[in-house]
Order: sequence, then C-alpha cells, then structure tokens
Amino acid sequence: MLDLYLYFTVVVVVVVVVQVLGVDSEGFEFQRTTPTAVSPTEPSAPVVETDHVTRGYYDETAIISCEVNSLIPFTVQWYRNAVELGNRLFYR
Repeated sequence: MLDLYLYFTVVVVVVVVVQVLGVDSEGFEFQRTTPTAVSPTEPSAPVVETDHVTRGYYDETAIISCEVNSLIPFTVQWYRNAVELGNRLFYR
C-alpha cells in the first residue's frame, strides 16, 4: 500500500513605488517618489483541498487529485517519502 502526500510553497512579493515628474508653475522641474502613495492589499493564502492520504495497491493505477484556489501564481509538486514524483506544475 502506498501513502502519497502533497506539499506546496507560496511566495508573495509586492513592491509598489509611485514616481511623478513634472514642471511647477515657475518652470522648475520636480520629482516625487513615494512607496506609500498606494497601499496594496496582500492576497490571501491559496486554499488547497485534497485527501491527506491516498491509498493504493502495488502495480495498480492510483488517481491522486487536489484542488487549489488562488489569486496568485502557485506551484504544485507531489512527493512520496520525501522524493519528488513527476514534474512541478506551475500555474498563473
């Protein structure tokens, strides 16, 4: 019997900088740069739904599935005994 597990990692990096260039009423050039003019909202963590353990039998086909709901890109990778199974799946 095989026990298969899903592990995933999410990394979120948000950087916002607003820069304004112009000329004032007296003809002087000016520049304003601020990282606080816009307050980004950090997205919530992805929601993952899957069985914690999927049981199978030696030399038989097993179906492993999971559902991920996310507003940010994520990668899915399946492991068995800390060894990667298949390729990493990247979603945007």
